[in-house]
Amino acid sequence: MIVILEIQTRWHPNVPLHLLDYRIRHLISEGLPVISAILLLKADSRATDRYEDQEVAFRYRLVRLSEMDARVAIEQWPCCLLPFIPLLKYGPELTPQVERIIYDEPISKHTKADMLTSMTILAGLVSDRLPLDILSRRRDIMIESAAYDIIKQEGFQQGIQQGIQQGIHQGQLTASKEALIDILVQRFDEVHASLLQEIDRIDNVFVLKTLHRIALKVPSIESFQQDLARVVR
Repeated sequence: MIVILEIQTRWHPNVPLHLLDYRIRHLISEGLPVISAILLLKADSRATDRYEDQEVAFRYRLVRLSEMDARVAIEQWPCCLLPFIPLLKYGPELTPQVERIIYDEPISKHTKADMLTSMTILAGLVSDRLPLDILSRRRDIMIESAAYDIIKQEGFQQGIQQGIQQGIHQGQLTASKEALIDILVQRFDEVHASLLQEIDRIDNVFVLKTLHRIALKVPSIESFQQDLARVVR
């Protein structure tokens, strides 16, 4: 038996014709029974499971991920299919749970990285924010994926590239701020809330690194505040 699975991000009226073309080609060349199916990643009211014209009537299986229940899928699907969960009904809300499942799964680190990166890309089909949330939580392991490097070089389709860059930049800012505050606390024990607020307002990684070097050398927290005012001026 031959299974022809046409995977489509969005519906197009010509998709059934392409599927019919593949079906006929395989019937002629292989002579085996054929199951024809379309896996539709995004919801679309125009999608249908049949094609008809004045001469041809063709029915096939249409799998709409958006109508499948993510709660059931989490319980029943094999781990390798979990990156599709954000596309399912209730999927976006359950994505953090799926991240943890993948993260805790007894599989290689590279496989986990590939799965999380794949889920991030697929999540971009239904949400602008969701890929950034996944990235912010799981970037530590996603950087192990070859696909992650490709994404950094080529960018996500339809605006995800900008989102990933913003996420990476935000992650760098957060890490730099935390490192700066840690060294201040280690050296001077107490850091006033007003100073923490000033540091939190900085959105330049280079400035934060400069302040980190200053924090290692200044004799007092007051001196650091003076240098801070000079650097961010």
